[in-house]
Amino acid sequence: MKKNLRFPQIFLSVLLCLALVATDHLAQNPSKPSNTPPKQAQEILRKAEEVYKEQPHEALRLLQQVPVPNKLPEKLRGEYYLIKAKSYQVQNKSQQCITQALKAEEILTRTNDSSGLMSCYIVKGNAYYRLLALTASAESYLQGMQLARKLGRRDAINAVTLNLGNIYAQQKDWSNANRYYQEALTQYKAENEPSMISYVYNNLGVIAEMTGQFSSALSNYNKALKIDIDSKDTLAISSDLCNISEVYSKTGKYAKALEGYRQSLLLAKVIQNNEYIAQILSKKAECLHRMGGSRDSITVWCTEVIKLFETNACDDLLVLRRAHALMAEVVAESSNPRQAMVHFKAWRELDSLIMAKESDQRLLEIQASYNSEHLQRQTDQLAFEKSLMLVQQERLKATNIALIVSILLVILAAVLVYVWKKPAPSVDEG
Repeated sequence: MKKNLRFPQIFLSVLLCLALVATDHLAQNPSKPSNTPPKQAQEILRKAEEVYKEQPHEALRLLQQVPVPNKLPEKLRGEYYLIKAKSYQVQNKSQQCITQALKAEEILTRTNDSSGLMSCYIVKGNAYYRLLALTASAESYLQGMQLARKLGRRDAINAVTLNLGNIYAQQKDWSNANRYYQEALTQYKAENEPSMISYVYNNLGVIAEMTGQFSSALSNYNKALKIDIDSKDTLAISSDLCNISEVYSKTGKYAKALEGYRQSLLLAKVIQNNEYIAQILSKKAECLHRMGGSRDSITVWCTEVIKLFETNACDDLLVLRRAHALMAEVVAESSNPRQAMVHFKAWRELDSLIMAKESDQRLLEIQASYNSEHLQRQTDQLAFEKSLMLVQQERLKATNIALIVSILLVILAAVLVYVWKKPAPSVDEG
């Protein structure tokens, strides 16, 4: 019998077709490299997350053990930079914190990690707030609050609400400040947190005081004082007494004001809080000057404030400026122009320093705005590239399918032609 030599060729053609189908399947579903990071890196990140609040230096040391952070999967890489930002925040290294938070934000945006992004925005807001870049801080907080509401994170909402109140108060936007403080007060009352309720009452008192509503200010300050006395919080009691005395000083009740300052100062000295001591002394001197009191006492108190700065016991430039301004005025009134000029010069130099600091803060806000816009452009570009890639993948898939169908049709046609032209089998006669 004569063997059919064309059958193996057809069989090989069918195998080739199947190989093309398999190739197309692999092209559409490529095997993905393992996204599982080394167990060692995962363990390091877990430990760093646990210790950064109490031991930020240890957390940063642990993170240094991650050999190549950029080779981690995106989700864990975002966690890496976020933990690093949190650690710098605890160390009050705001610029480094912002740098790491921006890296984390870019990655977490790509991975759609809402919880991580919420933390990132709040950390960034805290860092900008510490640098007094208030507009940038408010923008970050509002982004964090939006995600916190979606995630139902009441703890984050509470913290951000209070911080937004503080920002608007510093910007003298009293209406927004009051709105956020009232929200925070409601939240802390519901959770029964006396220290935070006292803090919010105190801040509501500041708003009332700054807007000339002195009776409302006293009411809020006294509510805070009652809570702090019950809690036996010495520092808070000292602060409350100082605030109440400030209202009495502004309303001409100088005797009550001086007595309140005296009590506040005693408590501040008990806990050795030099920042508060300097602040109370300067306000006490200012009150005495308003009532036309003893120049010697004013001089003694202001001199004590200046010495605290000279020994680096405190660093509030506004308090130091107030002390030099009072000294310049009092000494000038005592007919000592040369000594008055020394304090006047120091006063003006401090004005320049404070203005320079405010300019730096404004530049930081501009930079923060640029960073935010730049990140948004990157996010938009990434979304566009993803959509373009999907379109290209669909086109490639359609092309591959068309090619495979064409090859199958050619093979089918060849088989039909072969069968049609196939000669009848010959039979050998014996």
